[in-house]
Amino acid sequence: MPRNRVQHQKGLSDDAFERLYPDEEACRKAWFAWRWPEGFKCPRCAASEYCEIRDRQLLQCRHCRYQTSLIAGTVLQGTKLPMRVWFRAMHLLAQGKKGLSNIELGRRLGISTNAAWRVQHKLMPSLPIERGRPSAGLLAHILVSKYCDHTPLYRQAGIYAREGVDLDRAVMANWVGKSVWIAAPLVEAIGDHVMAAAALHGNDTPVPVLAPGAGKTKTGRWVYLRDERPHAGPAPPAVIYRYSPDRKGEHPRRHLARFRGFLHADGYAGFGPLYQTSGDGKPASITEIACWAHVRRKFHDLHLTGSPLAKEALDRIGRLFDIERAAQGLPPDMRRRIRQSRTVPLIEELAAFLDTTLPKLSGKSEFAVAIRYARSRWQALTGYLKDGRLEISNNAAERAIWPLAERIGFLPDRIPVANGPPRCTR
Repeated sequence: MPRNRVQHQKGLSDDAFERLYPDEEACRKAWFAWRWPEGFKCPRCAASEYCEIRDRQLLQCRHCRYQTSLIAGTVLQGTKLPMRVWFRAMHLLAQGKKGLSNIELGRRLGISTNAAWRVQHKLMPSLPIERGRPSAGLLAHILVSKYCDHTPLYRQAGIYAREGVDLDRAVMANWVGKSVWIAAPLVEAIGDHVMAAAALHGNDTPVPVLAPGAGKTKTGRWVYLRDERPHAGPAPPAVIYRYSPDRKGEHPRRHLARFRGFLHADGYAGFGPLYQTSGDGKPASITEIACWAHVRRKFHDLHLTGSPLAKEALDRIGRLFDIERAAQGLPPDMRRRIRQSRTVPLIEELAAFLDTTLPKLSGKSEFAVAIRYARSRWQALTGYLKDGRLEISNNAAERAIWPLAERIGFLPDRIPVANGPPRCTR
């Protein structure tokens, strides 16, 4: 019997309860008056139309005929407890008397001690960890602190200790493990939502993870992000993180086996097979969209050495990003028209500049390497011009994973004092 249908906010006193519910019939009338809560939907088909059958003991969905009992859970020890007993138990517990012993509760309700225990057990809210003490709020706080705020469990234990709460790190680790298992369906649902996108951002930035017994950390990686906000898409943004101990190409191929669409990524060779046609001649299911930020980064490094040609290349690429900033948040068709009218001429001028500059340089120079990097990926770099849903760079994926990859900067006790404060490298 759902408590929210019958339980007053603070519970009723004995006298008030007797006045409102003097007998079983009064309880039944009150119960049927509440009926199906407003906004409640069928657990099977989500319909909100129902009918009563079998002398008003059951509710049946008009669409899928799913039935639910109006007095579910009242059968204890082979006998039906009167509805008035359940009402009284709910109000006793609502008064904050959850500490009542089974003997006392049975005496107050006029039932056996065993039946009183079952009443308390059925009316207690379900807990995330069976027979565990932590509430959902505490577990959520620990998980958010660990995975979003990057606060290790041993530091959380110290924070709780300052407040006089003794929470051992091993206990919290056990809670985290159980919580991760509980949240697994949610994680997979987020993964399905991400993989259903028409365009993804992918990145394989190494992230340090613990390697117990090795005396050092190992690396994990892979982030896949869906974000339609730049082109005013309706889908909510989401990101899924996948772990692998190495950088082999088999991992992204497994992660993206269900994905069909455009992939924003860098020039990592492991993504290459995803862009190739299959052996039977079918076109590739994933189209590569290269990142202009990676191209810009190579010229920026040369600009720091004082190269005037690198400065000119940076200025030309910067104008491309200026156009994208102005088109941020516009619908895809409008973004595509802006790019065709304003960006395409700039792209053609940049290509001509790079092609005329390359023969004048030494083949082994860093500037020549940067030019060949850009021109070898030109088709993928210009792919975003044809579709307003695509982005000029893969910065969204890097922003999603760099807080994890650089979290060492938030742990000063692990940085030697002699080296001074950590420096920002990006």
